[in-house]
Amino acid sequence: MNNGPYTEKEWEEIVEYAFSEKAPDPVFSESYKRRRAAVIASAGRKRKNIKLSAVITFSVAAALMIPAAAVAADRLYRSYLERTAEYEVELHVIQSEAVESENKFMSLNIGYVPEGMVYNENGPYAGKYKDITDPEGEKGITPCFYRINDPESFHESVRYATAEQSFTAKNGAEAHIIGRDRGYDQLWVFFPDTSYAALIYANGFDTEEIKKIADGLSLVPSETETAGIWRPAEVSYAPANSPANEESADITKMDLCSVGDTFDWGDGLEVTLDGITVQDNFEGIDTDCIGRPEDYSRYLDENGIISDERILIKYGDGINSLDSEISREAVTRKVIVMELTGRNTSETERGLWICPKMFLVSDGKTESPSHYDDCFYSYTVTDRLDTDDSPFSYYAASGKCDKNSVSIAPDESVKIRLAFIADSDRLDGLYFDMRQSDGYVDHSIAKGDPILKLSDNLS
Repeated sequence: MNNGPYTEKEWEEIVEYAFSEKAPDPVFSESYKRRRAAVIASAGRKRKNIKLSAVITFSVAAALMIPAAAVAADRLYRSYLERTAEYEVELHVIQSEAVESENKFMSLNIGYVPEGMVYNENGPYAGKYKDITDPEGEKGITPCFYRINDPESFHESVRYATAEQSFTAKNGAEAHIIGRDRGYDQLWVFFPDTSYAALIYANGFDTEEIKKIADGLSLVPSETETAGIWRPAEVSYAPANSPANEESADITKMDLCSVGDTFDWGDGLEVTLDGITVQDNFEGIDTDCIGRPEDYSRYLDENGIISDERILIKYGDGINSLDSEISREAVTRKVIVMELTGRNTSETERGLWICPKMFLVSDGKTESPSHYDDCFYSYTVTDRLDTDDSPFSYYAASGKCDKNSVSIAPDESVKIRLAFIADSDRLDGLYFDMRQSDGYVDHSIAKGDPILKLSDNLS
């Protein structure tokens, strides 16, 4: 084995072998295969009932995974913003004329980021700039880089746009800031005499800082294409009362389970519910939702309990109305701790993913704990902590964990602890979809999946 730098001859031999018929087929991870299959499947079907943010995320991911073809000439674009409703803005791009490009390919250079922002190569924020003093906070910058080959199909609608501004950046590029409520802003920058554009998601910054980011962007020659091809997504907005969300099940036929029951998880795995308790604080809870260390003391008041203010907010349509506050009231929140044991009954190592879904039964139908008809609840103290219907803390007594999944050897058992948060005045109506096989509680009820009623299992 050569432990030092390869010589040019050695490297040529390695490359030659890697592309020869003798080289073994590359081995891809299971997560890569699943992701690739999901992207291919999604690209082949129309996307309905998807929130805009999810569509944008998928478009970015798909664009970065599909190599861009080289072109002989770039196109000169003119872009402008059009307000189509009180709170909706559309971005248009118009093709002017073809211009020869000195370089076939360019890459995006980010010359300025606000103080304290650091680029993340890996981890949960890979590809993003986060505040080094508060890496899990709201502040963040996500850069995306595109080549727009078909300007006629480029059309971006942004809901909840509360402000917009167009200007020419210091680099000569056309720039548009689409300011959204709650500080989730978008910056589009179109570079002159090229078909390249940058989309910057900037969370938690004022307009002047976003303008500085635009001024600092530039293109530099590249030997390969580094931009993704912009592929417009078909967007269909689903209102809160869409049929998918209105579907109900006969809750009188729920297959209720109890503490002590063991469930067949499939694929040679079984899970036993060891216990469930409700507590006033975070005693014994020291991990976040994917098992990383976390300190929750900041959410406790001077009496050591979780005092909060619950805000009822009515959904706006994002076009002619915004979300609006309906009421506020004081509420005490409780921590629900669920103890489980996962066991591998097969002869090979198995991965166990477990994330029960908490739901509320009200007026004879199921609903999310944080939603009420066409409204939703927000919290002044624990809003960042609140994960609605999922556990905010996950812990497995094993060194072989990946987020909220754990690998279990044959005939091995692993203790797992989950923690949820809920309002004290809504505990009586809380249930848990233990398997959460497809994400829809009513489907689980109809299939006879195990459902746990909280109040029936508290001593």
